[in-house]
Amino acid sequence: MDELACFVPGMLAFGSLGYGPGDSEWFLTLVEELAWTCYNLFQLTPTKLAAENYFFHTGQDMDVGTSWNILRPETVESLFNLWRLTGNETYQDWGWNIFQAFEKNSRIESGYVGLKDMNTGVKDNMTDLLLLEWELMNIKGLRGFEHWVGNFTELTR
Repeated sequence: MDELACFVPGMLAFGSLGYGPGDSEWFLTLVEELAWTCYNLFQLTPTKLAAENYFFHTGQDMDVGTSWNILRPETVESLFNLWRLTGNETYQDWGWNIFQAFEKNSRIESGYVGLKDMNTGVKDNMTDLLLLEWELMNIKGLRGFEHWVGNFTELTR
């Protein structure tokens, strides 16, 4: 499974809104389990940053496929969407934990860089996948989602 797939919990969370109460709750339970898995891709490493992909084996622990981190925002996007849809502050806290790991391990004077190896924290090059697509500005309530979307819309006209 690639970290890239961690957009799925956020997507399914929005999709669950179109169902009746029983089905919606079933989808939300699935979403929460997927989000937990994606969050743990980060938490189970020494740097608290996810590798690019993992292999899952029945009845065994997962293995790291490729150990680089290229600043992918998909998990944070899903956590942001879940927080906005449920109001559950756990998702804010998880997003904040990931942000702090990026600050500690990827921050340089001019921005953020990926890691050649998320186990050692050896830095790589800057990619265009960050600044976590602005969601982290919202995770701890610095500005509301509507503020950024509204301002971006005005700027792009």
